[in-house]
Amino acid sequence: MKKHTLNILYSDFAGKKISRNEFEGQVFIYLIRNQSNIITRYWKNDEYEEFISWFYPRLKKGIDSYKETGASF
Repeated sequence: MKKHTLNILYSDFAGKKISRNEFEGQVFIYLIRNQSNIITRYWKNDEYEEFISWFYPRLKKGIDSYKETGASF
């Protein structure tokens, strides 16, 4: 499987190479697979799951906001 960074994922999404649903899903896969590389590595598993649940609607809202204003991540 091809490794993705968040920048590559966003570029693929912005360039219409991947759908919005695929982009959102790949962001979550990235966060789960790279948990040891970010500050959340110190969290307990249930804390991380809570974060993911909290983050999802904010990701969707962020995508909408950036799409509307024309800005990029």
